[in-house]
Amino acid sequence: MAGLYLLGKVTGVQDAQLSVETSDGPWTVLVDNETVIRLPGVEDPTLEDVVGKAILVKGRVTAVGTMQAQLITPPAPLVRLRDALRDLLRLFRRRGIRGQVEAINGETMTLSTSLGQITVRVSEDTRFRGPGAEPLTLEDIEVGDTIVVLGLPDITCPINAKGIILLPGENESSS
Repeated sequence: MAGLYLLGKVTGVQDAQLSVETSDGPWTVLVDNETVIRLPGVEDPTLEDVVGKAILVKGRVTAVGTMQAQLITPPAPLVRLRDALRDLLRLFRRRGIRGQVEAINGETMTLSTSLGQITVRVSEDTRFRGPGAEPLTLEDIEVGDTIVVLGLPDITCPINAKGIILLPGENESSS
């Protein structure tokens, strides 16, 4: 299985653990003798060398908010990706993303959008609104519906929905 990535700033180190502050909150990064730490210009880097620095961690999630690190490195090689993600975040903050619901599986929806297929995760905090701003629930959304999703991507899902707006159907008439 491919590793997941975590991007954040190291705020502390204790034993074989790093405290990392990310845009989604704090994470604990576990380090063992198989973890590779790469820091340009530092021969044989230690955990103390990354304190206060922005890092990119490749690893596997072992529990909520905890990752076992395989690789720790500065995020510099991903500057272009970071900039692209910032642009995408700006788009979401302004308008959200519009798409047609292709599938609903529990708390996950798959949308067909102008950017391609996107996975959306809903939670108990997601607000749903219909045409005319009436309150809805996830159960009111069906495959084939066109929606606008307001939310942000994170490490575990392309979009965590904060709000979903059901657009009027093509066959509905407005009064």
